[in-house]
Amino acid sequence: DLAMVSERPASQQEGLDDGDVLPCGASANRLVKGLLELKDEGNAALQNGDAKKAASLYSRALTRLQEVLHEVDGSHSGSLKAVLLANRAQAHLNLESWDEAFEDAKASLDIQPDNAKALHRKDLAQKGAAEERQKRGQGESLKQALFCKSAGNKLLTEGHLQ
Repeated sequence: DLAMVSERPASQQEGLDDGDVLPCGASANRLVKGLLELKDEGNAALQNGDAKKAASLYSRALTRLQEVLHEVDGSHSGSLKAVLLANRAQAHLNLESWDEAFEDAKASLDIQPDNAKALHRKDLAQKGAAEERQKRGQGESLKQALFCKSAGNKLLTEGHLQ
């Protein structure tokens, strides 16, 4: 079962029979192992603090998954896609790329509505985006206040205000 296998690191999958991975040919089996290795590398990059590399690796794994979809049972590939999207959402959260994190978490939830990690990451992305908008608004207010103060000081020095 691909979903069960996807939770194990690729290094633990070397001795698996074809039936243990998924019902498909040897070439697809190699592609699946490759995409699981990409997932594991993404997890390692994320744990090492390299969110940009992790996001790239998860993207490559998602592309690889698309390549083998025609040979993989759809119910099994969906759970792996949901995991990859949720993991990439975490990488985007670490990069403070709120919109991308939200989109990936939402896409993961479209596949697995009960995915607690994806739901949590979607909430974090929404909060991050809201905080960024608030900070941007506060920055604009401060800029306007400083402009008004500067203009007032100029008028005082020119003697226009008493």
